[in-house]
Amino acid sequence: MFFSVARYIEENRSNMGLLKALGYTANQIGAGMMKFALPTFVGSLSGYLGALGFANPFYDTMNADGIIPEFSFSFNPWVFLGIVFGPALLVLLFSYMVGLWKAKGNPMEMINQTEKIKKGKKAQETGKFIHELQRTVLKNHLGLIIFVGFSVICFSSCIQMSFTMYHETDTSPMFFWMMLTIGMLLGVTIIFLAFRFVFKGNLRYLSILKAYGYKNRECYQAMYGGYHLVSTIAFAIGTGYQILLLSTMFKKFAGTYGIAYKFDYLGFFYSVVLFLIVYFITNLFYYQKINLLKIEELNTDLG
Repeated sequence: MFFSVARYIEENRSNMGLLKALGYTANQIGAGMMKFALPTFVGSLSGYLGALGFANPFYDTMNADGIIPEFSFSFNPWVFLGIVFGPALLVLLFSYMVGLWKAKGNPMEMINQTEKIKKGKKAQETGKFIHELQRTVLKNHLGLIIFVGFSVICFSSCIQMSFTMYHETDTSPMFFWMMLTIGMLLGVTIIFLAFRFVFKGNLRYLSILKAYGYKNRECYQAMYGGYHLVSTIAFAIGTGYQILLLSTMFKKFAGTYGIAYKFDYLGFFYSVVLFLIVYFITNLFYYQKINLLKIEELNTDLG
C-alpha cells in the first residue's frame, strides 16, 4: 500500500506542479494526498468484520479433534483500533509526508517531470543497446526492483506454504483452500501492480524507443527483460523463507502434534507451475499494452 501511494504521487508530479503554479501551498497539496486513508480504513474494517464472521466456523473445523483449548471470541477494543484504525492512520501520515516532500520542488520541473537519469555505457549494436538500457532502467528504478521482488516472494512463500501444510500435516481442505486463495489473490494482485508500475514508470523510455523505430519485442525486452532474473531470485528467496518459517514452526510443535518438517517437492512443483502461468499471463498482457501504444498517446501521458 505504501509503495502504491508513493508511485501514485510520483506519477502525478505534473498535476501537483500545476496546482503549485496556481498558488496552492505544499501543505495543501500534501493534504490532498491523504485521500488514500479512506479506502484503507474501509478495507481494514471489511477484513476485520469478515474475520469475526469466519472465526467460529474456522475454529470448529480446526478443532474437530478437540486438541485446541476451548475459548470464546469477544470484542477487544485494542485489537479493533490497531487493525482498523492503525493502517488508515499510517497511510494518512505517509501519504501526507510524501505528498508534502514531492510538492516542495520547482513547479516547472514538476510539470515537466524533470528527473536525474543515470547514464549507461554507449552501445553501437542494437542488442548491446537493449541490454544496457535494461541495466539503466533497473538502476533508475530501484524501488520497482524491490516491489517486483517482494511480490514474487509473497507469491512463492504463500503458495508453497499452503501446499506443504496440506500435504505434510493433513490439514482440512477448507484450511488449504483458504491459504491457497489468500496466497493467489495477494500474489497475483501485487505482481500485476508491480508490472503496472514498471510500465507506467518507463513511459519516457518507451517513447524514445518507439520514436526511433525499435520493434515491440525490443521495447518489451528493454522494459521487462531485466526483471526476469529479479523474479527468479525472488522466487528462490520465497522458497527459502517458507522453509525456514515452517521448519521452525514444526520443531516448536513437534512434541505436541508429532509432526516433522519435510520439503514438499510436489507442492514446489505446483507452485512453480502456477507462478509460471501467472508470470506468463502478466508479461503477455503488458507486451500487448506495449504493442498497442502509439507515440501520440505516449506524448499525451508524458505531458
